[in-house]
Amino acid sequence: MITKKSASRLTDTLIELFEVDMDKEIELIPKSTAGLNPLGILQMPDKESELAFAQLEEAFKHDIFDTIEKPPVIYSIGGEIVGTSGNLSLFLGRAKTKKTMLTSLITASAITGKDQGDIRVTLPTGKNKIVFFDTEQSNYHVSLMTNRVLRLVRECGKEIKDQEIQYRFNVFKLRTADSVEERVDFIEHIIYRDNEIGMVIIDGIRDLLSDFNDPGKSMDITCSLMRWSQERDIHILSVLHTNKGDYNARGHLGTELTNKSESVIMVKNIDDIYSYAEPEYVRNRPFMKFAFYIDENGLPRFGDVDSDQSKNRKITDPKDIDPEQFQDCCKDWKNLKTSEANKALRDYFDFSDKPAREYIKFIVGKNIVSKTQGTGNSCLYSFNGKMVQ
Repeated sequence: MITKKSASRLTDTLIELFEVDMDKEIELIPKSTAGLNPLGILQMPDKESELAFAQLEEAFKHDIFDTIEKPPVIYSIGGEIVGTSGNLSLFLGRAKTKKTMLTSLITASAITGKDQGDIRVTLPTGKNKIVFFDTEQSNYHVSLMTNRVLRLVRECGKEIKDQEIQYRFNVFKLRTADSVEERVDFIEHIIYRDNEIGMVIIDGIRDLLSDFNDPGKSMDITCSLMRWSQERDIHILSVLHTNKGDYNARGHLGTELTNKSESVIMVKNIDDIYSYAEPEYVRNRPFMKFAFYIDENGLPRFGDVDSDQSKNRKITDPKDIDPEQFQDCCKDWKNLKTSEANKALRDYFDFSDKPAREYIKFIVGKNIVSKTQGTGNSCLYSFNGKMVQ
């Protein structure tokens, strides 16, 4: 129950609280109060703030009646969508698992418009440039990478002039940048300068921030990637190492990129020659795990292997196999690609891709099958119907 005395005290307190002292200088409300006065009462924003929020509202609001077209597919594997315009994808793997080799196959397919094994890259009309940012390799190793891409391009059977390749394939070496901020600013400058870019590869995304375990910095660089990809309508593929002790993406940066990427692909070593890639997290249908290897010329090639078993599988020497088995295996071969021939031998004899290559050399040498056209996966193999002893 409020007495007259307590009511009087309350009245005096309210008067003291609300009365304005005309001689007292009123302090400006600090920005940290976010629109609240010292009493915690919401204030109306000024005209400048209102205009800024109106612009943000216009930019962020989604029209529920608007029909958004499906974004162009930038690259697919085995016919399954992996990366689209306006999105991110991520390659994960421990050091020296041939992640850069895999990006070489993607780059070569982007330049030529032709498949590299099961990899297909299709850049949109008017946006057919691919830009490669390398943050960690020396000049020599960057040169090895570009030379590898050029050899893959030139063996595709499609004549592309050097000037066109140079125009559509741009490589930047950011190892010697003075700071991570300089790297980020430079990448943003290149992306926003050229309207013809359709795909960007950042090999060494970890070098775009000083601490990959800092949640704030990891979120900042991930937000930049999302903004760049959407505003410029491009696909950005990043390459990041996993932890040494496990296959988790490294640090908070890895967590943020994994959460925000359309597809996350894990790359693992089988041995010194062979690696395989598999879908770790994908928003579309997952592609089949595939293997790739480095041939005698140092070029990456698609394989079709049982990756988990190939390392320890004991293989019979082809010279010790009954010739009639080879003839039975190859009797229906007609213009099989290298990957198809590898698969046929693997399925028939139940072994991996690595010895399958030796078997192919053997049956070609014995004239069981003939080899025609091109190199690598563009070779064609057909059954001869005979065997030379």
